[in-house]
Amino acid sequence: FKGLNVPKGLYTLYVLTDGPRWELVVNKATDPQASAYDPKQDLGRVPMLMIRPPAGVTACKFTLAKIAPIAAELKVVCSDKAASTSFHLDRGANDSQW
Repeated sequence: FKGLNVPKGLYTLYVLTDGPRWELVVNKATDPQASAYDPKQDLGRVPMLMIRPPAGVTACKFTLAKIAPIAAELKVVCSDKAASTSFHLDRGANDSQW
C-alpha cells in the first residue's frame, strides 16, 4: 500500500469509518481474538480515497479488482458511502507497474 510496506504473512483487515475519511487498517492479529479490533496489533493504517458509491448497495461490500499486472484496488461500499485504496506487489527496484 502507498506508505505502508506489508511483509508476506497473515493479517486481518479492518476499515475504520469514523470521520469524513476512512482508513484501511492492516492488523497482525489473526486468531479468534481478531474479531475484536485491538489497535495495539496494527501493522499500519492507509488512508482511503472517498469515492461515489454505486446505486442500489444496501449492505457492506468489499471488492478486489486487478488494475495492473501486479497491482489491485480494494473498494469498500457501505450503504451511501464508498472508499478505495490500491496496492501492489513489490518486486524490487525494477517494479515499473506502480
